[in-house]
Amino acid sequence: MNEESKDRIIQDFATNIIRLGNECRDHALEVKRLKDELTDLKSTADQFKIENSILIKEINRLLVEVDSLTTNPTSRLLRAEREENARLKAEVERLTKAGDEMALNLTHIGWNICVEAWNAAKEGKQS
Repeated sequence: MNEESKDRIIQDFATNIIRLGNECRDHALEVKRLKDELTDLKSTADQFKIENSILIKEINRLLVEVDSLTTNPTSRLLRAEREENARLKAEVERLTKAGDEMALNLTHIGWNICVEAWNAAKEGKQS
């Protein structure tokens, strides 16, 4: 092997060593970046666990409150009163429509005084 070939081999070897050194440095930097990112992700996950725990406690508290409100005698009474109120409103509406229909029929036969009394009663006035 001649001197020129040896020099070429040594130069290629040195170039490869430098290239490998640069690659190792780049990989070390990437490993450091990934470790930092992993640390950040673990911190975020820990924060999410804390927030999740707080939210679960709040959900459980609200479930207990809803259960208390729906089983509480006062709440049941209020619900029953609301249902009765809705039923009575529907009944008043049906009776008012029936009264209006009767008043219309009474008008046709000339009983206007009854119609006037009906209209006054609907408005809450004395006839």
